[in-house]
Amino acid sequence: MKKFLFISDSFERNKDDKLSTINSFNNNLCNKSYGFFILSLKCIGNVEIAMGLEEGNEKLNKNYDMIFLDIKSLIFNGSQTAFLNFCDNIKNQQVCLLVNTDNLFSNLLDLNKILIPNLKLIYVVNLIKDHGRYCLSNNLRDKLRLTYYGLGTLDISYDFNVHKFSQPETINFERNNDIFFSGNFSNSPIRKLVCEFILKEFKEKRTKIILNEHLTKQDYINNILSSKINLALSGNLNNLTFRHNELLFLNSFLLSDYTFSEFKISENFSNLDSFCFKTTADLKDLIYFYLFFDDEREKVCKDLNTIFKDFYSPKKFSESIYKDLFA
Repeated sequence: MKKFLFISDSFERNKDDKLSTINSFNNNLCNKSYGFFILSLKCIGNVEIAMGLEEGNEKLNKNYDMIFLDIKSLIFNGSQTAFLNFCDNIKNQQVCLLVNTDNLFSNLLDLNKILIPNLKLIYVVNLIKDHGRYCLSNNLRDKLRLTYYGLGTLDISYDFNVHKFSQPETINFERNNDIFFSGNFSNSPIRKLVCEFILKEFKEKRTKIILNEHLTKQDYINNILSSKINLALSGNLNNLTFRHNELLFLNSFLLSDYTFSEFKISENFSNLDSFCFKTTADLKDLIYFYLFFDDEREKVCKDLNTIFKDFYSPKKFSESIYKDLFA
């Protein structure tokens, strides 16, 4: 087994997030940005965690096969002194950078100037297809690799004995809601446009619509499971969110805006037009179709869930990590 060090954000601004991250790490949960990636690492090695660069520096007297560095430890809480000490301490040890920012990370941190010694690869949870949009040298672009977000709010654990995710405790929900979306849409042009359109277009047609950004975790999950159509819209910065993964894992039908097609993860799906809309006219047609034809909706839902489970496997993904890093 390989030996890895994962240096996270220090979460100095939010102690609750720090405790939650440590709890997720210790209990093999997949509910953080890097939850899926860490579980994949644990399939091929022993992983230690450090909360921030300062704590990471204290562990660098050990010899690791690879060090994984959260970019937010550099952007938000990494002091210049701590970074210089880190660069000095890693010596001949190799480093991979992990990225989970909502916008183009190269706009927040100029990696062309901030030289990380022995940088092997850069794993990005919302990697876009067009690497030219990143403000990176060709050498750094060649290091870009895809990884996936965790499962958001679901508190799903991973069993390494059988290499399977736990299943959430659910009852058989009747799909009594027609359309469900939960999330802040006031600052997102796409979310605002879509939600206003749906309220105007479908409210008078006896379509049961729930648009809510303030729900308890269990109410949020219950609404997903009891809704025929769940909206998975891009975030405030046209970024991917956890919601796509939550819906796919829960075997619930989703409709997404076509921003999804700009991201590398979309290449796993063969028919984006079955669940992605380009215009409000497309959205209207898809909603009417899937509300009227239950069998077609359930068929697409099943197909998407099957595809998701095939690629969203820590065991399977760990093999690609190992090949990239050590083959």
